[in-house]
Amino acid sequence: MKSFKMSLITLSLFFGVYGCSALPSLEQLVAKPKLAVTSFSMNEASFLKQSFKVKLKVDNPNAFALPILGLDYGLNVAGVDVAQGSNAKSLTIPAGGSDFLEVDFNTNLLKTLPDLRSVIMKGGKDIAYTFSGNLKTENSIVNSIPFKKSGLFELAF
Repeated sequence: MKSFKMSLITLSLFFGVYGCSALPSLEQLVAKPKLAVTSFSMNEASFLKQSFKVKLKVDNPNAFALPILGLDYGLNVAGVDVAQGSNAKSLTIPAGGSDFLEVDFNTNLLKTLPDLRSVIMKGGKDIAYTFSGNLKTENSIVNSIPFKKSGLFELAF
């Protein structure tokens, strides 16, 4: 009788562990939202201040709403990190829907002038940039969505 109980316990543990592993995990049930930088523009430029506007599109393929808490970002111009920051704009992306998040920020290229001197001295108008970061969410499974946009903008001063 004792060996029957041990066999029953062993068999129950085996099926319990196997049964749990056959179920999909929570991470497998949640689709990663898609994020795209739809526009990146320099609004104004002077020697001391440059202002930028970035528009991000967030697609939520899940059957639940996705609360956005803000984002962390960085701007690299011609290989030089010129801006890093955070934005606490919040919005909720509806289940199966999309929405846009706009970010405005300023830089002061004068502070990074020694690093950018060679780029400016070449006299070219088009400057390479990379805007990247992470969108922060209130969802414990999808708590961060990375993004990256590279391109060129015209140096206007």
